[in-house]
Amino acid sequence: MTAQSKKKISFAEAMIQAQEYVKRMEQDNISLEEMLQCYEQGMQAIAYCRKQLENAEQKVQEIHDTYTDTRPQSS
Repeated sequence: MTAQSKKKISFAEAMIQAQEYVKRMEQDNISLEEMLQCYEQGMQAIAYCRKQLENAEQKVQEIHDTYTDTRPQSS
């Protein structure tokens, strides 16, 4: 992610950034330095997406736990 990644971006925007870095790395005329930069920025975007997914999963679990009766059923 770039300097503008200091701003909060959406999950979809981060995924698009990661895909763009992959496309740039697949180009024949890319220098090693640029490829390494793309790789690092792509990994940052992926880490951001992974964190967003973990947060969403935790929120879903909290909602589920709030509305699901987890007490044992009495016979």
